[in-house]
Amino acid sequence: MTTSSSTVLQHKKTVADREPLIISAAILTTSLLNPKFRAKHILFHIDLMRDIFQAYRVGAEVQFQTVQILRILSRYSRFGWAERISDNGRPVFRLTAKGVVGLIMAFADQPCQLPAAEMMFVQSYIETYSDLIRRHLATMDMLTEAELVSLNQVMAPKYVVHKQMRILDQRIADLEFRLKEADGLMRHVAAGQGKNLSVRALINALPGAVRQVVSQHKSFKDWLQEMPLRLAEYEIEVGFKRRQETFYEPFLSALRHQRRFFESLTSSGAAQL
Repeated sequence: MTTSSSTVLQHKKTVADREPLIISAAILTTSLLNPKFRAKHILFHIDLMRDIFQAYRVGAEVQFQTVQILRILSRYSRFGWAERISDNGRPVFRLTAKGVVGLIMAFADQPCQLPAAEMMFVQSYIETYSDLIRRHLATMDMLTEAELVSLNQVMAPKYVVHKQMRILDQRIADLEFRLKEADGLMRHVAAGQGKNLSVRALINALPGAVRQVVSQHKSFKDWLQEMPLRLAEYEIEVGFKRRQETFYEPFLSALRHQRRFFESLTSSGAAQL
């Protein structure tokens, strides 16, 4: 049975989970340069990768200890991503072909929207180390056809930014639709206010099937009906409209700007394993 990248990476949360990209990049880089390595080699590359990240990071750094790295490598060993080699009683590891492929896929094939700086870090890493990765894999066990296809996909030029653009497109379309529905709901509110309906009567007169930007799971009507009357009245009079103006509409604008920026980073061309 094949173990997915997500299965290997799912575990009890630790301090290392606060820097997943740096950890993945450091372990992968260490393996590329030192097929047999110790935890201290990974700590060196963590410092290197974190130094790159400091271009946009603020706040205190997460400090990693050797024991934390050993726990990660031990988990990799249990899932066949790494092998532990005895060397004078001190733990030495090597990543298997399965581990290298799994790390690359987990690192490059991000399923959710990344902050721009993190997306650029991942894309830059793949483009910087792609030749090393290909040469390294050529020295390892034979890869399956499916693994070759997946690797060629995620290591294609600008794969990461193109995937992030598709994620942004979906988020933009979803928010545009929900804002459009919200505008329609506010017209219903205005119509009810024009008829001098009470707050409760106005709420009951709203269409119940329409979702809006406060929640994808409840209609605006359901949401208001569950509120204390005074809060519902405030939402109708002030809260909903102000939230549209100060958060949802500016957020949509920010997503569009980010989408245009990502598009400016795209280019063509691809190498094959």
